[in-house]
Amino acid sequence: MIKANFAKNFSNSALPSSRGGTLNNTKIGRVVDIILDENHPQYEGKGGSRSINGVFYLTVGQSTKTSSDEKIARFAYCSDVTLSKPPIPGELVELVTLQGPSLIGGTKTKSTYYTKILNYWNNPNTNTFLDTYTFPDQDITFGGLFKENPTINPLKPLVGDVLIQGRQGQSIRFTGTQNEDVNWEHTTRDNDPLTIISNGQINTDDGFTLISEDVNEDPSSMYLTSNQIIPLKPASTRYKTYNESPEGIESYDKRQIILNSGRVVINSKESDILNSSNKSISLDAKTSVNIESNDYICIDSEKIFLGEKARTAPQNVKEPVLLGNQTENFLESLLNLLVGMSQDMANAQTVDGKPIPLLNKRGIQAQATLRILKNSINPNGKSNLKSKKVFTE
Repeated sequence: MIKANFAKNFSNSALPSSRGGTLNNTKIGRVVDIILDENHPQYEGKGGSRSINGVFYLTVGQSTKTSSDEKIARFAYCSDVTLSKPPIPGELVELVTLQGPSLIGGTKTKSTYYTKILNYWNNPNTNTFLDTYTFPDQDITFGGLFKENPTINPLKPLVGDVLIQGRQGQSIRFTGTQNEDVNWEHTTRDNDPLTIISNGQINTDDGFTLISEDVNEDPSSMYLTSNQIIPLKPASTRYKTYNESPEGIESYDKRQIILNSGRVVINSKESDILNSSNKSISLDAKTSVNIESNDYICIDSEKIFLGEKARTAPQNVKEPVLLGNQTENFLESLLNLLVGMSQDMANAQTVDGKPIPLLNKRGIQAQATLRILKNSINPNGKSNLKSKKVFTE
């Protein structure tokens, strides 16, 4: 069982007016321990899985002169099953005691629940209010599992916003309000919805300055827009394969989803990844674009251009690729013609039946070369002239 001594060593202005550790008939407790999993020694004794996210607390205002039994930490269950935010040791929580339903053949019991963490520093990272008088060495790191970060800042709220802020700088903002202090721009005045999910935030010198999300500075973020301009600076802007370049990211003001991070991974472990676009799909990289497959890669279009110049060259000088089998059929016909000509040259004679040495020699030499060339083609099968991987229509 956890034991700790706390004293009411703060002034009346430090806490809302209370008597006996209550606030508007709600008790206030200082957290000293938390049950996070089944390894906690009190897990079974406090109800097993029901105790997860529950806290041990001491009532604020408890005198240091109370008996040792009164200093034993009491227990409070988490009041919300759908959205949980376990406090950390040293934070103050509001407590309510409710009468639970009776079991079959049993009696009704009462249980204490914590409803929320009291906001003293208006900081999402931590709102610990330590009792430095009677318990100066309290471990708010929960055995080193939690690290207090004084540079985590609260987000600047906008009128009508709904904000969810994590302790390490994660956030979800549901907004649509016009404001000149943010780095996105609304193109209408209709409060069109904008959802921002951000993991991490810009660095500041303190943890109290109100900040806004920055799509270019936040480590990872996702923007779901309607009629807003998000000033994202793309990593690369090569659009040389386009006849008409798409509208730039920094000026697009219609519905879009932006994913921005140091690395983006999309993985489908059971079936397919289907990318479909009404206009175009751009793959742009500063170094390389790599497409690999264990079976085959198929690219189909009315026209396929390899290289920017293949697309932009005038029609009369565009260079189409050759068909392997058809080209070798052409070469075979040409080589057969040349073989016949070389044989005639080798056997050529004058009108009086005398050999023609120079022509005969060239004919004999040509036959050997043509034989080698014919052996290198195979119009209806594999050959060294045709790719074993790339095929075209």
